[in-house]
Amino acid sequence: MELLDRARYPWLRDVIAEVPFNTLYARAVLTGDADGWVYVDGQAAASYYVVNVYGMTLLGGEAGDPAYAAALVAYLGGDRGGWVSDQWLQAHPREWDDVLAPLVTAGRAERLERVNFAFDEAVYHRVRRAPVALPVRPTPPDRLWSLPGDVVPTLFWRDRVTAPCTSFSVMDGDVPVAIAFTSFRTPTQLEMGIETLPAYRGRGYAQAACAALIDYCLAEGLEPVWSCRDANHASIALANRLGFRESHRLPYYHFPRGGPAHGGPPAVGTSAATES
Repeated sequence: MELLDRARYPWLRDVIAEVPFNTLYARAVLTGDADGWVYVDGQAAASYYVVNVYGMTLLGGEAGDPAYAAALVAYLGGDRGGWVSDQWLQAHPREWDDVLAPLVTAGRAERLERVNFAFDEAVYHRVRRAPVALPVRPTPPDRLWSLPGDVVPTLFWRDRVTAPCTSFSVMDGDVPVAIAFTSFRTPTQLEMGIETLPAYRGRGYAQAACAALIDYCLAEGLEPVWSCRDANHASIALANRLGFRESHRLPYYHFPRGGPAHGGPPAVGTSAATES
């Protein structure tokens, strides 16, 4: 496993564009919008492993190199160079499932499913939304990057000054109690992130904030994108209420956190100097 030189990231963006499911989290690393790095199997880069520090990772390319597969399994089965967050891995093509299966058998990983959705604008416009008691507004800039929670903008964007992080919130006074924000974005797509403070859940606030962000997408000619774990029943129900319909499911590998804090990519078979 070697770290891919950033000068080759544009080439890999084109490769990943052919993957038939949502990979915006990986593309954000390759565009520099999110922190992360890429491991490949050598200069040919026939196999790649894109790491977004939020915890989302993409494994792809050819699965036939035994040395690369062994190094990858050793890395994933260890402390992963000091990851301090859980890792959620998707792979393409399906031949990678055979490479990852021993880690599941050994209890080092859990094989789950991830759901991708397609947005149906006609259904969205037919949905009847009850009014909410609090106003929905663009998230105040001084609040956008200080919100608490597990799914908040500060975890997704490298540069808070230039990040195209459009966001709408349900506001209780000057406090955003439910936020819908741009977690990842391309020229044609906007993936949505949602967080609601626990005391305000179950009141329709998440749906109201999401609807405002969807309206923004439609006005700007962007496709709203939604994905989640199949065990996240609340997210699936909310997606359905907003006009999203399940498009497909795919394996999703959960690697629990482990190791001490780490400030950057661990060197595996090469020097991290290739990242400079």
